[in-house]
Amino acid sequence: MASARGETIGEVLVKAVESFRREMLLNDTNKAFAKLRESEHLWKNEQSERDEWEATLVDGLDDNE
Repeated sequence: MASARGETIGEVLVKAVESFRREMLLNDTNKAFAKLRESEHLWKNEQSERDEWEATLVDGLDDNE
């Protein structure tokens, strides 16, 4: 693989490890959200917090500010 991509084995391994780390992070995040949704009370709190953050998008500021 390394020679086909014109990279060293080390470079390919670094990319593979980073890809695996990201996959693990996404899997863990999905599991955490699934667990959060199991609790109606906690999920409602999450939704309320999202609504509060959503309001910041209409704060009248330019997108570049």
